[in-house]
Amino acid sequence: MILEEYYKRTGEKCNVDLSRGGVGVSGVGRELLDELFTMPSGLPPELERALEELTAAKKKRAAFLDDLKQKASAGGVKGGIASATLAQELLKEDPEQLRVEAKINSQLMKCKKGSGAAALKKKQDQEKKEADAKAKASKDALKARLAAFQ
Repeated sequence: MILEEYYKRTGEKCNVDLSRGGVGVSGVGRELLDELFTMPSGLPPELERALEELTAAKKKRAAFLDDLKQKASAGGVKGGIASATLAQELLKEDPEQLRVEAKINSQLMKCKKGSGAAALKKKQDQEKKEADAKAKASKDALKARLAAFQ
């Protein structure tokens, strides 16, 4: 379930009842959106690049189609040409986008199912080690200051 994954990833205490599979839970829209739009940790760099390429290709195509729609709404000869071009563009597939999607699918096949959980555990362990080291350094500094007064 999405909320369980959110609370597992962030380490926050779950403050809602998820015993019925999340049925009837309200007020968790922020958590759902955060989990859905956060890039999973532990993805290979190639896959992250491929996802960025796909997003860029989709934005480029959307901008091109929006430009054609504006030109088509102007009317006249240029508007007619633009509307014909727009109709053709909507019928054909973008080869760049297909290439990137195929690349993403191949990278997903290579990824192991538990790699995200392992990366999350590693990240949490690293953060805990850093917090422990910071606390130890603080204690040592306090002991040194105390020793100076004795």
